[in-house]
Amino acid sequence: MSSKPDSVFAQALPAVAGCELLIWDITTLGRMFGDDQAMRQRMLTMFLREAWDQVDAIERATASGDLAAVADRAHMLKTSARMVGALRMGQLCEEIESCGLSRAAPACSAAVSGLAAAFASARGEIGPRAQGRPVSSRRGTGL
Repeated sequence: MSSKPDSVFAQALPAVAGCELLIWDITTLGRMFGDDQAMRQRMLTMFLREAWDQVDAIERATASGDLAAVADRAHMLKTSARMVGALRMGQLCEEIESCGLSRAAPACSAAVSGLAAAFASARGEIGPRAQGRPVSSRRGTGL
């Protein structure tokens, strides 16, 4: 895998350091794929389709106490979320991954309890674009 996604994340995250992260930064995919609207739409659609399964898997792994699986799934979802610009969800997934890796079950449960809501917020921001409807060109949404 190329290092391009990492450079995109590095560009996106410092821009919002010190304040609450955006729910969705519409510019992230543009930095990765330029003006390729079809590719952007495919990436958003794929994220929305697959992210819910990851959220469900993280919740089930948390309930069963499988913190290794929690960390693994949270890592995958973190990468996907950040790739499409779902920065707030990506940050939550990073926290969940860290809790899973450190075997901090209570902290994991607390963080995971907000994951479905974080996904719902991201889906609400991303959904219109994934369906091909125009979205404001503001730098991000959900401040």
